[in-house]
Order: sequence, then structure tokens, then C-alpha cells
Amino acid sequence: MSRSIRPLGKGNAAASVSAGGPMVDYLGGTKPLPIAVVGVSVGVHDRVDVHGGAHLTTPLLFGLAGVDAGAGVLLVEPDGPRPALMADVTINAFAGNAGGGDPPGGLRVFPEGDLRASWALGRRGHLVYTGPSAFLQFARPVSFGSWALGSQLRFGRWDVQAESRWVAPLRDNAVGTAEWWGPAGQGALSVHMGARLRFGPGAAGSPR
Repeated sequence: MSRSIRPLGKGNAAASVSAGGPMVDYLGGTKPLPIAVVGVSVGVHDRVDVHGGAHLTTPLLFGLAGVDAGAGVLLVEPDGPRPALMADVTINAFAGNAGGGDPPGGLRVFPEGDLRASWALGRRGHLVYTGPSAFLQFARPVSFGSWALGSQLRFGRWDVQAESRWVAPLRDNAVGTAEWWGPAGQGALSVHMGARLRFGPGAAGSPR
């Protein structure tokens, strides 16, 4: 939720919290991993936001402290049926020694890129959006693609967001140590919920 689907606008900011993750079989059933993140976003230009976040539950789940930072830019303005198009690049960083393998503890960095097309619904400016993501891992070089579908409901200065992603849809999820759940045994379905509170002179207006 620290990443904007539409830009906040220069001089505006937002604080966010989100939870969710890939569907995995654990503790007696298949459910999303409870990965919680708090974040902030700042509009540094009418078309550009910068953002950062702290991962609250990764120390408990994986023995790793995590943070992220990035920026999003509005590439295409919405016009009638044409959606807004926003690109985002985020650097995820985790530190700690979660087990064997490379690297042996220390810092791990994972770049991630998103492209989101969004359409506004109604006078309040509710959004529906969709688009691809790519996540890169350097320690054991591999990349994972995903596709997202989500909605963002606006209530004054509050946004409430729900999103699902199909991660690595071409990868057999029977391969690996975790029991991921994905459609037709492919990849992993990831489910996320979040909310954010916007601040600033344009925070209560409709999205661009």
C-alpha cells in the first residue's frame, strides 16, 4: 500500500498499512502468509511519488529484517476509457541469517518493478487496476513474474485496497520446499489487504 496506483500530487503524503502474502499450506490449512508492512508515500511532483516501508512480520516468519524504498511515475494520463498507466520501481532489502545457502547471512537485495493500468469508478474516484510485476533475486539468479488485479475504494482521506496476484504462473508449484497454492498447480496466488490515510492540501480530492 505504500505504492500508489495513482500519484498523490505534489505536497501530499500518505501513511499505509497492509497485510497478506502468497497462499501456503501451514498450521493446518491453506492461507496467505501474514506479511505485514507499514509505509509512507510522498508526492514530490504531480506525476511522481516516492515511498518506503518496513516489514513488521518477516523477523518472526523468516528471521529477516526487511525494508523497501522506491518511486512511482505516472506515464499516461487517463482519458475517457483510456486508463492511467503508472510504473513503479522498488528495492526490497532484507538482512539476517535465515538458514543455509548463499548468501550466508548479511544483506539481500531484491529489485521489483510494477506497471499498473487503472480506471476510476464513480464520483468518489474508486479505482480498479491490473498489470504485471517482475521480482529479481541475485543470490541464486532467478526472476519471478506476476499479474495483479485489485481495487481501491476511497472514503474522504482514507483508501481501502484489496489485491490478488498470480505469482510465477508458468512455474510448477510442486517444485520447492514450500507447499504453495496456485490455480491448476501453477505458481502461487497472493492475497493482500491494506489501508492508507492521505495528508496534504489535495488529499481529499479525487485521484488524477
